[in-house]
Amino acid sequence: MLVCRDRNWIILCNCDNGNTPGSTRERFTIAHELGHYHIPEHRRQLISGGRPHGSHAGAFDGAESIEELEADTFAANLLMPPARFVPRLRSLKQPPLQSAVSLRKEFDASLESTAIQTMRHDSRVIAVAKWDADALAWHRISEPFFRETGYRQFKFRQQSQLQHDCATAVALADSKSQFDSTIHETVATAAYCFGYVAAGGKRDILLREEAVRNGRFGVVSMFSILNEVEAKRR
Repeated sequence: MLVCRDRNWIILCNCDNGNTPGSTRERFTIAHELGHYHIPEHRRQLISGGRPHGSHAGAFDGAESIEELEADTFAANLLMPPARFVPRLRSLKQPPLQSAVSLRKEFDASLESTAIQTMRHDSRVIAVAKWDADALAWHRISEPFFRETGYRQFKFRQQSQLQHDCATAVALADSKSQFDSTIHETVATAAYCFGYVAAGGKRDILLREEAVRNGRFGVVSMFSILNEVEAKRR
């Protein structure tokens, strides 16, 4: 959390939650708290004696508070400036989650924040989901697909709702000790993933589902458009 005491600013990090010194998680946590400082409304609230901004460790951790989402966005753009991130993303010419895994190392950022940043700048990406154990921790749907296509309700909340051989289910079965594990990939449909999408209808397109185990921090899944050429190959 970010604390203001006698006009002195202090960032407190809980090492038990994975914020070990020098880790990508610590970098994101510090960048997030700097967001609370540099966003004027957040800073003014703390100076006036408001409650410190407490956050769970990890990017986009499901908090519905607009302040937390703003600080997450600030942190992602600080660690992965679009002017550098977007050209590198476009040059990779890989499936979206593969690109995110490559770019997290280049920008020394967490997998979750890199996946979100990839979704913002890769027009193929529809949604990103983070799983803890056998339950959904959080998900984000791309703004253009949310507004223009109407993919608004992500269906899955528990592992039991997933097909046993889908990419996410397979990644959840991978060892929690794996950080650079295999990226699993399967094909899904929009009707399978999102509510209020009629099977076989205009919005029921083929999707690429990619998922990877991120060690003890769970599994990150990404859903993106599968183009016609790739679909025919499958």
